[in-house]
Amino acid sequence: MNPIEDYLSRQSRWFLQVFGIVAVLMLGLIHYLTGVSPFVMFYMMPIAVVTWFAGPRAGVMLLALAALVYLAVEGGGGGAQLSWASFWHPASELAVMLLVTLLLAQLKSVWEQEKQLERIDQATGVLLEGYFAELASLEIQRAERYAHPFTVVSIEFCPPGKPGSRAGIELSQAGLLAQTIRQRVRATDMLARLNGGKFVVLLPETGEETAGIVLGKVQKQLTEQVRRQGWPVLIKTSAVTYLTPPVSVDELLSRAKISSRQTGIKHEVVGSAGGTGSIPAAAGSPKKKGVAGSDRGSAAAAGPLPFVRRK
Repeated sequence: MNPIEDYLSRQSRWFLQVFGIVAVLMLGLIHYLTGVSPFVMFYMMPIAVVTWFAGPRAGVMLLALAALVYLAVEGGGGGAQLSWASFWHPASELAVMLLVTLLLAQLKSVWEQEKQLERIDQATGVLLEGYFAELASLEIQRAERYAHPFTVVSIEFCPPGKPGSRAGIELSQAGLLAQTIRQRVRATDMLARLNGGKFVVLLPETGEETAGIVLGKVQKQLTEQVRRQGWPVLIKTSAVTYLTPPVSVDELLSRAKISSRQTGIKHEVVGSAGGTGSIPAAAGSPKKKGVAGSDRGSAAAAGPLPFVRRK
């Protein structure tokens, strides 16, 4: 994304609409003073910007204003004098402007859909790893600036007796389990599916104690859900609380993937409270601690759940 596109994408719709109106009026003045007849292409520039960044409705409204300005200039001596015989020329130009605006709006809609497919896992409705990495990078920068802790929870589901298996769970199972996880975390928390049956949750501004409570609740709810459905699934849950943020997203994801391979519930704390700047996770001498409520967890935390036949 270039600097101009990045700047415009961060502006409000109101700002873009005002920008478009001012641009069209200025172009109308230039059109009137110069008397240049083929001036439609210049009107299309602010219309295209507003349509792309503020939406189709704002683009069509600006197109209507541009059409009025254009017809006023063309009929007021800035260009060829309008008459019933010469009406076809400006009308055809305005029709082209409308067509281009509608095509641009459709293109933006398709682009947004493609972007959504790259961000959201269609099977579960949670984030994909690539988009999660972008959001995690922003959270790391924020944690470095304000010295706030955050926690990453790793959850892996795999077939019983195959803790190292790459075989994932079924799509229907993944969707229901993702929904169960989402019910036990905040709306602002970032839930992503890495691959197969591996999920990760980033909890912003969540310290050691709060993370332990959340970890216990998530484990308990998932265990109950798996037992209720009668799935012979092994659940492995772990969490890493960063008092000092990691040096990169790659390190964060790498630690999350390694932690999820361990059986039982694990909770590590990396760094020191109030630390500034990034340090390698390995240098923080992380400490492991138990999670409240883990003793009430089922055998799914330490081994495969018994197969329950549904009647």
